[in-house]
Amino acid sequence: MKVIMETIDKSLIIHMFGELDHHYSEEIRDKIDAKICATDVSTLILELSNVAFMDSSGIGVLMGRYRLMQAQGGRVVIAGISKSIEKIWDVSGLGKIIPRYSDIAQALGGMEVLR
Repeated sequence: MKVIMETIDKSLIIHMFGELDHHYSEEIRDKIDAKICATDVSTLILELSNVAFMDSSGIGVLMGRYRLMQAQGGRVVIAGISKSIEKIWDVSGLGKIIPRYSDIAQALGGMEVLR
């Protein structure tokens, strides 16, 4: 799994490429947490349009970052989601907890949430 991180204003954007599964979840979690702790961000944007697969440990990564940001008074949003994980998104109930936008521009602008 490849991860690219960028900060725009008070938003940390995480671009993920590949599979978010038990092979990479701990490494990804640690990288994201380190960046959150090292910066003053209020929004974490997870860009998932290039994630080909996600298992329960990947869901755990998303939920853990959601709890971390909530504890710090921040929020987590999803910007884009691949067709291959859309069903997992729906079945897991993540869509009821984490707002989803069609792309990063909408997530940054706080436009209409997709459900």
